[in-house]
Amino acid sequence: MAAFRAVENRVFVARAANTGITGFIDPKGKILREGKIFTQEVMNGTIRLSNQKTFYTLYGDIFAWACSALSIFFLGYALFQKPREQ
Repeated sequence: MAAFRAVENRVFVARAANTGITGFIDPKGKILREGKIFTQEVMNGTIRLSNQKTFYTLYGDIFAWACSALSIFFLGYALFQKPREQ
C-alpha cells in the first residue's frame, strides 16, 4: 500500500514497521530497499523532498466523490422514471 501512496503523491517513502516490511520507495513506486518480515535490521538510504503536486495531492478524493454523486444521480433517475407502456 505504501507504494501506491508514493505514486499518487509523487514522493519518496521511508517505511518502518515493527512486524512488517521496512524499506524505501521512490516516487514511481519502485522499491529501492526492502527488509524481511519479523527481523531486526538497520537500513540507510537517501530520500529527497518533492515540490511536485499531483492531482490527488491538490484535490484529494474529489474524483471518488464525483463518481459517487453521478452514480446516485443515475440511480435516482432510474428509480423515479415511469414504466413504459407497450
